[in-house]
Amino acid sequence: MYFCVAELSPRRRSEASLRFGGAYAACWADTTSFDAGRGRVVKLLNTTDWIIRGISDEKLVSAAGYLSQKEAEGMEYFKQALMDGEVIVIHTFPQRKRRTATRDSRDGASKRAAGMRRIRKG
Repeated sequence: MYFCVAELSPRRRSEASLRFGGAYAACWADTTSFDAGRGRVVKLLNTTDWIIRGISDEKLVSAAGYLSQKEAEGMEYFKQALMDGEVIVIHTFPQRKRRTATRDSRDGASKRAAGMRRIRKG
């Protein structure tokens, strides 16, 4: 069984973009090939409101790896992937709060953003 963690960002103007700042997805695909597993995960995630920013923790896993009580939830998803072919569990996180700035600090920030700076003559 192929397993990975995908870092996700919501697609613009999607329902997810209105509610979340991003997500991590734990992904299982019933294959013993990294390439086939990654391809199936990418194909499935591309049908969602999420854009893949990166894939990490890729590995091939077996039922024996889920025998401890600590891994019981993973075993549930592993078994489901055996039945359905793939399982993706998305863990979302909230949007960052935008800071409101005073007029003076916004002006300074916009000058810095434009690459302007004050140089003192000495």
